[in-house]
Amino acid sequence: WNVSRLGRAIPTVIYEPIDLCGTINSRVTANNAKWLEERGIRVGSVITVGKAGEIIPKILCVKSGGNHGENTQKSCRGAGLPDVSTLSGATIHKDTKNAYNANLPLLITDCPTCQEPLSWEGVHLVCNGENCIAKKIVSIAYFYSAKGIKMDGIGEKTIEKLLTNRKCYEVLSSKPWALLDCLDYELLPDVLDVLGPVIVTNLLTQIKQANKTKHMAHFIAGLGLPAVAYKTALRLC
Repeated sequence: WNVSRLGRAIPTVIYEPIDLCGTINSRVTANNAKWLEERGIRVGSVITVGKAGEIIPKILCVKSGGNHGENTQKSCRGAGLPDVSTLSGATIHKDTKNAYNANLPLLITDCPTCQEPLSWEGVHLVCNGENCIAKKIVSIAYFYSAKGIKMDGIGEKTIEKLLTNRKCYEVLSSKPWALLDCLDYELLPDVLDVLGPVIVTNLLTQIKQANKTKHMAHFIAGLGLPAVAYKTALRLC
């Protein structure tokens, strides 16, 4: 399970590695918690996997089985299936990282990051924990992604490192744009300590370049407000 910037717990199905359209594949995003629940996907289920446009893996059919003693087809799409060459069968196995097994409930009840209780919002299980570190990491990284300001090298792993520093955590949690002006926000010594001079020099170079190419709409889009992507932000500006 991964937590999105909106706090949604997004499930990933991990299965036995299979050759799919010439590449070895072993995992696929399962859309949302309700999708997972409705199809009864569990450890030991047999699934049919295809690739949309030979790029994105997708579960096309679920056959419950394994440790559950069932043998019924679920969610098969009878029409419009891709060529047989793009299909392959796989069995979902135990994820040793999260220590799931067939005896555990299908859905989780607590946030996998901050352990706050999850609640249903539509088809999603959502973490409403104010201090959920996963939500902060994804949200801040989104600001610096191609959908916002676009700074290469300032992804989720970099943000995760920065948030281990207390000063960076306190500032970036409420002001994700603070890396654009480390001096004004008195972050430069801490950012240097965490990331090192090479990465910080690269960051400062990118900021200098962005000053000539980015504007308010990029900034607003990077905030990740619902329904306010770049084109909407541009019209608002």
